[in-house]
Amino acid sequence: MKNYYIPEINIYNIKLANLNINKSYIQRIFLTPYGKIINKKNKFFKQKLNVNSSYKIDNFLEKFTLLVNDDEWETFSNEFDITDEHEVLEKKIFEVKLNSDSQTILKIEYIDDTINDFYFTSNNECNTIFFKNDISSFIKMLI
Repeated sequence: MKNYYIPEINIYNIKLANLNINKSYIQRIFLTPYGKIINKKNKFFKQKLNVNSSYKIDNFLEKFTLLVNDDEWETFSNEFDITDEHEVLEKKIFEVKLNSDSQTILKIEYIDDTINDFYFTSNNECNTIFFKNDISSFIKMLI
């Protein structure tokens, strides 16, 4: 699934209280000298970033730019042990959907109670009217 960014939206102006949070969860990532390790069902798995493509669409919606990131994390099927040489990064992730049928999700990530990242994910391609309408609605909520 692709991640989409709108660089004109100021990350520090986002207020969770103004949004209808659909889902929230905590993601723990173990950073080791051997890579990123995640915990799934009390088992640890290594992940590797596969960089597919990234590109920019100028004037996507009026004056807004759309940055498209088509990278994905590959999870290896073999289990890993966590050594003493690690740091734990804990992210609080909040997901906002416009409605239950929407295929576009706004994700806001916090680390240490500070917004670290926000982006959109979608099953729709960025050139569809459904995606453009969803992003337009999110922009109106955030600005």
